[in-house]
Amino acid sequence: MRKAMRFTFLLVLSLLACTGHRNPTQLVVADSLCAVNPDSALRILKLMEDTMPSAGKADRMYYELLKADAMNKAYVDMTTDSILKKVADYYDRHGSANEQMRAHYLLGCAYRDMGEAPMALQCYQDAVDKADTTDMSCITLLYKIHGQMAELFNRQHLPHSCLSELAKAVSFAQKANDTLSVITYLSLKANPFHQLGMKDSFLMAKEKAAALYYKMNRPQLAAMALGSELYELIQRGEIEKARRYMRIYETQSGVFDPTGNVRKGREIYYYAKGHFFLVCSQLDSAEYYFRKELITGLSHNDQIGATIGLCQVFKQRNNNDSLAKYSQLAYQLNDSIYSEDTANHLQQMQSLYNYQRSERESAQRLHDVQKTRSLLLVLSLIVLIITIICLLIYWNHKRYQHNKEAEIREIHESFQRDKNSLKRTERLLKDLVKKNDIQYKNEIEEKKALIALLSKRILEYEHVQDRIQESHADSQLFDTPIYHRFSFLSTHVLLHPSDQEWAELEHMVERIIPEMVISIIKKYKLKKDEYHVCILVRLYFEPRAIMTLMNKDYSYVSKVRRKLLIRIFGIDGKPSDFDSRFRNLV
Repeated sequence: MRKAMRFTFLLVLSLLACTGHRNPTQLVVADSLCAVNPDSALRILKLMEDTMPSAGKADRMYYELLKADAMNKAYVDMTTDSILKKVADYYDRHGSANEQMRAHYLLGCAYRDMGEAPMALQCYQDAVDKADTTDMSCITLLYKIHGQMAELFNRQHLPHSCLSELAKAVSFAQKANDTLSVITYLSLKANPFHQLGMKDSFLMAKEKAAALYYKMNRPQLAAMALGSELYELIQRGEIEKARRYMRIYETQSGVFDPTGNVRKGREIYYYAKGHFFLVCSQLDSAEYYFRKELITGLSHNDQIGATIGLCQVFKQRNNNDSLAKYSQLAYQLNDSIYSEDTANHLQQMQSLYNYQRSERESAQRLHDVQKTRSLLLVLSLIVLIITIICLLIYWNHKRYQHNKEAEIREIHESFQRDKNSLKRTERLLKDLVKKNDIQYKNEIEEKKALIALLSKRILEYEHVQDRIQESHADSQLFDTPIYHRFSFLSTHVLLHPSDQEWAELEHMVERIIPEMVISIIKKYKLKKDEYHVCILVRLYFEPRAIMTLMNKDYSYVSKVRRKLLIRIFGIDGKPSDFDSRFRNLV
């Protein structure tokens, strides 16, 4: 029974293990061939093309990813981005960091092949953002991405951006211990140096790269690096050094056939060699290589370089007819190159404009949505905060009122108890005094002491009640609209209360604290300004606020307060002494 259970358990585990998705073996093989033999990978993928429509989505996306990767490494241009957009979207939702990065990188390569440099750069940046820098496979792809970005910036004649990307490519290549790539990127720094006019840095970068290639036993790559210096060395007059590098380039670069002809696409070398002989005054040899470049060179640069070189040869020979002929040819070629460059530049500008417009529209839509969401969130938070604050204020006010009312009731009850106790004690004392008996002497003294204590406590209660009444009066004063109006006017120098507003303030004070009018205003027969100062001091306005409300200067207000201090309290002191004494008085 135990054996049967064990067998069943192992069978279930085996079945569960088999339920996970596995890529077809042919796709795995094609993936492993992409890096070392992309042509073979493409052949395998081509054989699988008919079976893909019926395959699962995961296999179809993996197939398209591998196909794009193999085409990119086999230097086969990609002409559409539609499939790779779907691939990138799929792996963004279902893939690992490395798969997401790879998909966006290949989408960028498609845009690069389509001449959409801005879109390519954006996709490369998206790929960089997806990278997991703790994963070595991501780091391996990272320096390739930065290298591609550097190449795009180089084509766009943005040397500073190119140098920045090459520095990142070098850094990641060093982390991946890919020394050959490190040297290659260091060598590529020469191009932006040349664009910036930094000729010494250009030569230094090439020679440093050549030395490192020799150190790695890569003489062919070293010779290629040295060969790219030739024209600059000739221009600087370093003829012997140029002669040495020409010999190295011709014997070690591997781009020459046995008869000494350079490989197709590298005919620009004849231009450098023609200039070498031109500087050495070997005009026949110079003419030979310029003509060779003119005949074999396919690019506009080869054609115009050869014609300019021939013009220089015939100028030194004083052959005006040939000079005129090739000058006219150089002019025509230069005009053709200008037209081609203008067309390319306009195409790049249109591509950039389309990309920027799309980005602006997308960013604007996103901004509008985020702005609306943020506004709604802020409004909701404000409403919530205001509601909470109002509830807290209401709750605190109600609790304060409840506690205050309870305190007042307790004080009133204690006051009544003590008054009743005082009356009883006074009656008892009166009865004891009537008896006039010596034996009640101690009791009489006790009753007198109790009456004194109760009288003292009743007096204290009365003071407390006075303060309560005063606080109640203050609350009434400060809750009136006219008080708020005066508070507002006190902060605005250019605004002053009208006569009607002063009359309303006087009426409010006389209604709430009439004792102030009876005991002070009428008693001392105060003038209008003195009356107004008293009211404003009682309402706790500061001297500068009083000055603003009365439209008087500070010295006048101080003088009135000091005069009132002498007149009401009989004291000659500071104006501030009047404020504190008057507020305690009424």
